[in-house]
Amino acid sequence: MDFTITLSHFCDIHGPRSILCTSKIPLNNDFKTDFIQEEIISKEDYCKSCLLIISTNNNNDNDTVKPSTIKTIDQNYIYFTNQYSISKYQILNSLIKKTLSEEITNYNSNDPVYLGDEIRGYSMVYYFKIKDLEARGSNRRYSIIINSSNEFKILQNYKLIDQYIKTLISNLKESNIKYELNKSKNYSNNDLFLRGKKIQNSNSLIELLNDKDIFIRIHLWFVKILQKI
Repeated sequence: MDFTITLSHFCDIHGPRSILCTSKIPLNNDFKTDFIQEEIISKEDYCKSCLLIISTNNNNDNDTVKPSTIKTIDQNYIYFTNQYSISKYQILNSLIKKTLSEEITNYNSNDPVYLGDEIRGYSMVYYFKIKDLEARGSNRRYSIIINSSNEFKILQNYKLIDQYIKTLISNLKESNIKYELNKSKNYSNNDLFLRGKKIQNSNSLIELLNDKDIFIRIHLWFVKILQKI
């Protein structure tokens, strides 16, 4: 329950936002329902690029959205992925705002930034960009935050976390590049000109990678990490 892995991004409309957060609790915990979000999310706070959307709950054309919850169960734990962490909302929200500020963000390095204090716990933070011609600067900025109050355990698992997260980011980037390349082959020069004149829209990873199940895949990848640490 102490370890959480959060995927966040900088939204051109709403600023830093959590897209999804994965955590685990013991299977015999009596408070499992506390990890299922019941409240309705307003589109004034979250747009399409911010939302955790799964293919069976794609109701993002409405003014409000009921948050998705993805669950995986093994012999000992239940792994929850929600729009944001319910149990550590204030801590992680503060970290997301801090890590996506330009002052400490370095998108040119593959190495993580390490942050730590007694209040917000200890975090490994990875930054990356995904090509999005409708985003500010033609790129959408993301971060992945691995957070724990146990500094020893997060440092003990540094190499494992680093390997898994870098592989995930590499896969996301490659999928985006392949999709953008395929799209560009179908554009004429006039199409590209007209596209540049469009009003900017918010795009989800689903659209940027052309993968309606991308959030389920990311959930399963985060579960792999949490199972090993």
